[in-house]
Amino acid sequence: PEVLEAARIDGAGPWHTAWRIQIPLLRKWIVYMVILAFAGGTQLFVEPQLLSQASVGVAGRDYSLNQLSYDFAFQNNDVNTAAAISVELLVVSLVVATVFVARSRFFDAD
Repeated sequence: PEVLEAARIDGAGPWHTAWRIQIPLLRKWIVYMVILAFAGGTQLFVEPQLLSQASVGVAGRDYSLNQLSYDFAFQNNDVNTAAAISVELLVVSLVVATVFVARSRFFDAD
């Protein structure tokens, strides 16, 4: 509250206060939510699977990377390709999360 009051006294408008004060204060939480949203988005499996079973051909068997990996492992009996897709998905997710954490100084003490 003191920081926002000081900004208001200094003449900062609502946009300036949001961009220069509130977003930097919430940066760590925003990064945390982006990482969780990215992780949740890459794990898309159940919804397209149910859609493809409920209606014919709406969502293909390769709608998401997890479904493609599942299809290679259990429909085509190609476990090596399924493992490669899964490891690539893991590596990309870890690299993106590491970049976000490093750029936002997520673990720095305030």
